[in-house]
Amino acid sequence: MIVAMTGKIKKVERINIKKLVGILVITLLTISISCGTTEKETVEETIKIGAIVPLTGDLSSFGETMAKAIRLAEKEINEGGGVLGKKISVEMCDDRTTPEGAKKCFDDLTAKNIKFIIGPATSSAIIKGICGGNPPSCDYIKQKRALIISPSATSPLISTLDDDGLIWRNAPSDAFQGKILAELMRGKIKPEIISNNISVIYRNDAWGKSLADVFKAEFERLGGNILSYVSYSEEKDSGFSGEIAKAYENGEPESLVLVTFATDGLNLLKDLKSYIASQGKPKPKLFGTDGNKDTSITGDPTVADLIKENFTGTAPSAPLDDPIYKAFSDKYRQSYGASPEIYNENVYDCVYIIAIGIQAAGEYDPDKVKNKIISITSGGEKVSPVSAGGKWKEIIDKISQGADIDYDGASGGNEFEENGDTKSGVYIIWKVIGNEGKEEDFGKIETVKK
Repeated sequence: MIVAMTGKIKKVERINIKKLVGILVITLLTISISCGTTEKETVEETIKIGAIVPLTGDLSSFGETMAKAIRLAEKEINEGGGVLGKKISVEMCDDRTTPEGAKKCFDDLTAKNIKFIIGPATSSAIIKGICGGNPPSCDYIKQKRALIISPSATSPLISTLDDDGLIWRNAPSDAFQGKILAELMRGKIKPEIISNNISVIYRNDAWGKSLADVFKAEFERLGGNILSYVSYSEEKDSGFSGEIAKAYENGEPESLVLVTFATDGLNLLKDLKSYIASQGKPKPKLFGTDGNKDTSITGDPTVADLIKENFTGTAPSAPLDDPIYKAFSDKYRQSYGASPEIYNENVYDCVYIIAIGIQAAGEYDPDKVKNKIISITSGGEKVSPVSAGGKWKEIIDKISQGADIDYDGASGGNEFEENGDTKSGVYIIWKVIGNEGKEEDFGKIETVKK
């Protein structure tokens, strides 16, 4: 889920895949984290939006950059006149990268009568935290009548939630990514990358299990053999010698697939390095996903000799060639002195979608806004964010004049299905190529959901 692309991007080819059948040092921010704004504004004077962000925990580096992207969009919208004649104020809450933390944030924000929430970042935070862990049931959000848009929760289970149209996401489902990773490892995308007998170690939460299950089914369908399929608790972030031993107990895998976050992923790799050294085993080829495409892993010198030129994976990506994304990236870099990281473009767009939705609905009402999201992001006159040359006041004016608008953002077209899923996404194939955390993105895959 989570890292700036620090290596060169080498374009190889664009693969259009339709009908996928067979396809984040906490720095001192000049922003407020716990408060939505530095001004003394009352609830009545502002349009309140919540944001559940992982500022601590396994995805803390991810949360830090998410906060910056949110503040950038908030600033642009307020400088253009705000929403319904008022400034928007985004109040952030740290969920500590836990479902329990996300539930507390959700309760704290809704207790303040905040009805629109960006996030949470992880699938477990939605499914286990907010919805109670018994999918497809999600009665709690229906009781609270709050609308959420996640920039990065990708579990396929979210597609099936009974949420009364209150849960949305503008990152593609891992129903795509699991199949892409399987196709990559079976040589369908790059023939020189192929694995036959493998083991899988995955984080047993709503994200990790769903992604691993999709991968497993597709890998086996394509003729691959999974020797061991090993899970570990989402609460575990160290001590993986037992899981690694299980990955080898049914035979020696030529490749290991690791479905992890950053902290757990790094510690797993350290334990793997010790294991293969003590057992005299050859280094397996390593494959990962967005969850472990993180500089805390790829730049760690203690595992450099294990992962250099040997760690490949898949990840959702910004539409890197798109002018709107490029403009957002330039604005982000000018504002913060660093390039945006994965999902920053998505969370930036979440602010715009909520703001446009409230403006289009004409009031602060989730049940009215939920019925506007599809129409304001498809089929009408194209509008873009301020970073890409769009003018917020012009968007407001078009809405007041009854124009049908179509918001195209930094993360892409942001068109949605009735169930709240985004219709399309872009993925990259990445590989660690150096000891300094450098990566090379050597392929791009576009998915189109039909």
